[in-house]
Amino acid sequence: MELLQKIKAARMQARRASDKALAATLTTLVGDIEKGFKDNLKGHTSLAVVTKNLKNARTTLGLLKPDTENYQEILGDIATYESFMPQMLSSEELRRQVLKCRSVCDMNMGKIMAHFKVNFAGQYDGRELSSIVKGALK
Repeated sequence: MELLQKIKAARMQARRASDKALAATLTTLVGDIEKGFKDNLKGHTSLAVVTKNLKNARTTLGLLKPDTENYQEILGDIATYESFMPQMLSSEELRRQVLKCRSVCDMNMGKIMAHFKVNFAGQYDGRELSSIVKGALK
């Protein structure tokens, strides 16, 4: 199921459960995603919007004091956004995938990084992958 559909299903569950805060967060998220598709934004994906909203919520949380009224609400938003993020690949899995890619693609940094961007978007830390690829190229 596509990410947008998962978010819409979760929004419907939140509404049925009368969880107004969660439903509001998910409604905003769906609106952000659909607006980007409507406006044909370059590089726009559901995952990119979730990632952007997560980053913004974390930044906002860093500016608030724990006793602030909205602090718990922002924590809830962060948990919601994180629930839609893909599972990160472990260092070992990254190494395995680099070795697998090595047998398919030419062993050069650009092609391997492009392969990961297409096939594992949002599932790896770019710095860690770069380090692993550099080690494999030696």
